[in-house]
Amino acid sequence: MKIKVIGLKGGVGKTLIANYIAQKLREMNFKVEVYPDKYAVENEEVDFEIYDLGLARPDQENSINLFVCDKFSLKTTVDYSKSWNGKKILIINKVSPIPKEIIEEIILAGEEIDNFISIILVPFNGAFFMNEYSTEPTLDNLVEILLGRKNQKIILPFIEI
Repeated sequence: MKIKVIGLKGGVGKTLIANYIAQKLREMNFKVEVYPDKYAVENEEVDFEIYDLGLARPDQENSINLFVCDKFSLKTTVDYSKSWNGKKILIINKVSPIPKEIIEEIILAGEEIDNFISIILVPFNGAFFMNEYSTEPTLDNLVEILLGRKNQKIILPFIEI
């Protein structure tokens, strides 16, 4: 399975999310390769190929496309994602723990719910930015969605549904 992790803006956590997914899949005994661009050679010996992409040209490949943004790049990312085919998941990273700001981000995400198979709001996790491995339940749910084990339209931080 090909998974493309796409971010239009630097610093939104694209590489971190690509590596987190890879680590979780490896822990489940899947063979995984992470490539820093879309031009990697296909490897039939792996279960998952994860492509860590910046601004990329939309293609017609049958892959799952993960669009990673923060609240500041949300609109641009959503607009950009509309030119892509295939399964699309929106990941809004670095969600604030402040209730008023969470509500604002949930409202923004809800406005785009029909454009994605799932929308995931990932809370800010300081451990990630200190290069410490940390478990993140919203990203664990993302892995379950990628494996077809979960089918949730929206995954919220701090809330177990």
